[in-house]
Amino acid sequence: MYRILVLGGYGNFGARIVRSLATYPNVQLIVAGRNISKAKKIIASLDTSTTHEATFLDQTDKNFVNDLNSLDIDCLVHTSGPYQGQGYDVAKACINTKTHYIDLADGREFVNNFSTLDKQAKDNNALLITGASTLPGLSSAVIHNFNEEFKSIDSIRICIAPGNQAPRGGSTIDAVLTYCGKPVKCWINGQWRTKYGWQDLHIHQFPNLGRRMLGLCDVPDLSLFPEKYPEVKTVLFHAALETKISQLGFWAIAAMTRIRLIQNPNKLAPLVYKLGELTNFMGTPHGGMFVIADGVSKDNQNLELAWHLTALNGHGPEIPTIPAIILAKKLADDKIHLRGATACTELITLDEFDKAVEHLDISWEVVRS
Repeated sequence: MYRILVLGGYGNFGARIVRSLATYPNVQLIVAGRNISKAKKIIASLDTSTTHEATFLDQTDKNFVNDLNSLDIDCLVHTSGPYQGQGYDVAKACINTKTHYIDLADGREFVNNFSTLDKQAKDNNALLITGASTLPGLSSAVIHNFNEEFKSIDSIRICIAPGNQAPRGGSTIDAVLTYCGKPVKCWINGQWRTKYGWQDLHIHQFPNLGRRMLGLCDVPDLSLFPEKYPEVKTVLFHAALETKISQLGFWAIAAMTRIRLIQNPNKLAPLVYKLGELTNFMGTPHGGMFVIADGVSKDNQNLELAWHLTALNGHGPEIPTIPAIILAKKLADDKIHLRGATACTELITLDEFDKAVEHLDISWEVVRS
């Protein structure tokens, strides 16, 4: 059996990963974290012939490496965010125990500096992957899939548009508030410029979701894509909440943070979470995403390629887990021989993503103009 430990496997995203991997052939799961009762509850809910395990595991404990080593696992999937401000203790423990590692990190600094672990990982024959989520896992798969249509790409714009009724993890709220109203370095017209988190409001028309208001967010792609595609002059990422009151609420927090009326927006996380739950009725369970690339086609014509994804009936929150699930299965099948520490860019394909979500109410379309 290929033993996969899911750290935080009872959380908003971790539980989805556990349920997906639980029935995969020759995989045995260990659901771990600091809440053993929740870990046991997830294990008890699994309908599978394989015996899975639940265990207490504290990543901040000084004995974490020894505890991890005693579990004799092959791969660890780290879902315990937020990753903003988090160190690499879990990844380093995996290096020390020669265990493969996957995380769902969306923290820009966390993902961008992850390659500092590359040599250690290679020396210990381990593969460490960060950002195996919507960003940059899926976003890079989309760009890579359509890159061959371009002679050069001038700009890349990305947006995630969650449904208002989508489950909100506490760590997600914490992560979002980390950069709310804070300076965000963006690659615009060939130079680094400063914008501010949850500002830069504008409107976008989604094919199946209607008009939504977009606000700027700080994500790994803002640094990874200018490096990956040197000819790109502009890379921007926004989020489009479904209700105007939610989007304008974050804009207001950002504005007050910028003028120092709010010193630490993260302290508002419990209030923001509660207000989000109270306003669920104002929206729908439908969400989406777009990746839009502008540039010059192979036949020297201007080309805009707009990839729009639509996730209906509450299936959107499955998307951030898909790259990690794909990679964990490929490791279990011994289909990845890469070693080292790397961001999840071009490690999954759009075809693999399609196959992984074929049982969900998720579809996408491409418009070229």
